[in-house]
Amino acid sequence: MLFSEDLIKQFLPIVDDLERALETVRGKEDITNFVQGVEIIFNQLKNTLEKQGLEQIRAKGEPFDPYLHEAIMKVELDEYPDNMIVEEMRKGYKLKDRVLRPTMVKVNKRSDKDSKR
Repeated sequence: MLFSEDLIKQFLPIVDDLERALETVRGKEDITNFVQGVEIIFNQLKNTLEKQGLEQIRAKGEPFDPYLHEAIMKVELDEYPDNMIVEEMRKGYKLKDRVLRPTMVKVNKRSDKDSKR
């Protein structure tokens, strides 16, 4: 899969900022400024991708959908309904309406006797 030239050009300022952020922390013990710089870069990257149509898939508190979510763990908790996502383990994304990567989730699965109540 090839990226468009326009998309690559949009990533270049992010690459520059990340390089500058790394230069500011080399050899220093206090990394507060580094963390702030990385947060700025992360937000730039997120905004750039969102402008191209990237959307994070909602997961926690949503019913499990095998098209959007990949269940990697199950738990049995009374405070959540059956088949409800209780934790997001890795973010998932869609580009427009196409799933690029499903969200890895932990799903509440009650035993058969509990789910019939």
